[in-house]
Amino acid sequence: LQDGHELIKIHPPRDLTSWRNTQVGDIVRNRPVMLEDLSRNGLQKALETYPYLRFPVRTGDQVLGMLTREAAQRSVQTGEPPPLVPPVFCRKDETVRAVEAKFLDNPVGTVLVREAANGPVVGVLTLHDLIRVQASLEE
Repeated sequence: LQDGHELIKIHPPRDLTSWRNTQVGDIVRNRPVMLEDLSRNGLQKALETYPYLRFPVRTGDQVLGMLTREAAQRSVQTGEPPPLVPPVFCRKDETVRAVEAKFLDNPVGTVLVREAANGPVVGVLTLHDLIRVQASLEE
């Protein structure tokens, strides 16, 4: 999952309580797109290649923050460095219920998923992804 694109086939439980007890690692895509090149050319290439609205930005194994598509487009136009939003993390073994609260004060509606507390990012979960699946359960 990343911005609702390239969904894997998720078979959520038929009720909301069971869904909220599902581990995040069971629903995220394991190859998130992460940006390292924030040059004008690097950003332009990422914008042309990926339809995503948000991108985790890293240097090596260190996550620097989240970049919105809008900020990347502005940076390409102006040549100014793009502003990054502080990242929000969770572990793969956390439940959907536990992660829901992390979206409340998250300005970009994205949580980066790690294998362990300080491990590398293994997935991206968006508020859009959670809402879409929860809405499908209520139908």
